[in-house]
Amino acid sequence: MIFPGLGQISNGDMKKGLLFFAIAFTLILTLHLGVTFIILAIFWLYNIYDAYTVAKKRS
Repeated sequence: MIFPGLGQISNGDMKKGLLFFAIAFTLILTLHLGVTFIILAIFWLYNIYDAYTVAKKRS
């Protein structure tokens, strides 16, 4: 929940994890634009949801 992409990496999906990390990093760097805060929050929640659902399917 703290670092985007780590849940995907721990689920064995390295490419998706690195992609999620790169997207979150880019959004964090552009926070000064204002609108990206909402996008970042939505993306962060999706990241958590995706990691949880994939882990649940694998177990």
